Amino acid sequence: MGDGMSGPAARRDGGAAGPAPSAHAMRVPLVDAHAHTLYRGPVDARLFTQAMFLADLPGSGGDAARDERRLERLLDGWLGCALVRLARAYGDDADSGTSSPADARAYWRTRGGRGYEDRLLRACGVRTWVLDTGAAADVMETPRGFLARAAGSRAARVVRLETVAERVLQAGDDATFPGRFRDALRTESAAGDDGVPVVGFKSVAAYRTGFAIDWSRPDDAHVAEAVARLDASGRARLADPTVEAFTVHEALRYGLPVQFHVGFGDAEARVHDVDPTLLEPLVRTGTPIHLLHCAPYERQAAWMCATHPNVVMDLSLAVMHAGVQGARALLERALQWCPFGQLLYASDGFGVAETHALGALIWRRAVGALADDWTAQGVWDAAQASRVIDALAHGNAERLYRLACPQPRG
Repeated sequence: MGDGMSGPAARRDGGAAGPAPSAHAMRVPLVDAHAHTLYRGPVDARLFTQAMFLADLPGSGGDAARDERRLERLLDGWLGCALVRLARAYGDDADSGTSSPADARAYWRTRGGRGYEDRLLRACGVRTWVLDTGAAADVMETPRGFLARAAGSRAARVVRLETVAERVLQAGDDATFPGRFRDALRTESAAGDDGVPVVGFKSVAAYRTGFAIDWSRPDDAHVAEAVARLDASGRARLADPTVEAFTVHEALRYGLPVQFHVGFGDAEARVHDVDPTLLEPLVRTGTPIHLLHCAPYERQAAWMCATHPNVVMDLSLAVMHAGVQGARALLERALQWCPFGQLLYASDGFGVAETHALGALIWRRAVGALADDWTAQGVWDAAQASRVIDALAHGNAERLYRLACPQPRG
């Protein structure tokens, strides 16, 4: 197929004794440092398009025939081919519809049910998921519901700051917003969701204000004034720079990692003004900062990791959409500057299990291909390659998010 998706991981060690690093990459356990749960109800063309292709937002009342046509157009690409390969590998029972679709359109018409999605989640090889449950929460499963399907794995959670702020904005007096937000954030960070522990926070300023704002900490009076100026739409979808800076600084006080969406995303992302170097004022606080996705700013993100020990990055969503060869190039560009201890695996899987599964499979093949090449070139030996793969796959995230490492199974 020319995308690295077909066949077993190739040996690239010239026939030398012992497995190639790519074989280790295909079986290493993962910590998915940034993911979402699945849709909890039936998945129509609109929802599938949003999850797989970032082409629209979840919602209702659309034109179903138009949605089907748009999905068929988007399936005519490399991701459509990858979906066909997934079905052939994991769809071999009655619950999954046809196990060998002829093309991507056939895949969509015969897409499997819950049993198929559950097999895809297990096939990821993820032992711990760090979940953002703030996106489209009204149509998504709870963490516990997700874990029941991703058998044998565990989860932690990050709190989405804008979701908390929007709930508080719509529930009380403007002048008391700063205090009420602090109380709500304290409750969210302590309670967890369905018993799933909170290990960090997340900002989607990339979708709301961009990063070219004043990141200094505003006092309560200025925050209250900014809140008073918000209209109904501004309270439902926070995009005020003063309030955004306030919420982030309140999260930084906890000392837990704060995630920032960077770059690649759906049509609402403000890609032109989310260069992560604009976050320097926040980085200088010393709190761990986790940069998500990063493309097309992977060089800038890698530079920030090289110059700031409290910054880490992943390539998550960009990996699935780039394919194996593109993901390999992204990884190589990042690792040329980013220390090996500051790059994490993540999928940004969302809504449908295909996103989690393709994120894991493409990352495994891409990092394995890069590790084989660097071993063959003498950049490192096979033992160091395996050590770095372990760090990227799970070790770095376990350290950053203070996740207890389970004992290996016998």
